Amino acid sequence: MSNVTLGNQKEENSYFPCPICGEMLLVEITKNQKPYCKCNDCGIQLFIRGKSGVERFRNLLGKGELRDSSRDLVRTLDYFDYLRKKLEEIQEEKPIFGIDPDIDLQERLVKRQLIKLRLGMRNHISE
Repeated sequence: MSNVTLGNQKEENSYFPCPICGEMLLVEITKNQKPYCKCNDCGIQLFIRGKSGVERFRNLLGKGELRDSSRDLVRTLDYFDYLRKKLEEIQEEKPIFGIDPDIDLQERLVKRQLIKLRLGMRNHISE
């Protein structure tokens, strides 16, 4: 297997979004000429390895909309998490006996929104 590197990407000051906070991270190169990023705020490091991994990473670096799409993803995941917690709260409020139409309506609305988000994320991933 041949050694796969980013070539002269370092000279171009390439940036990649942190998968946790969305901040743009400078792409650095290891002593073995492999790309990596580190986010001091989140405390993570990303090391890209293998021929297909480096090639995919190289393709991502060429996309100008990467920063916005990363922030959109973080917002979507935050909203998804909020909805799941809200659904748990609603379900805890449901009466054991009887029906509360307001709580039932809230539950249905939150479930529909979660389904829409799941479908949207699946469609986005499969593109």
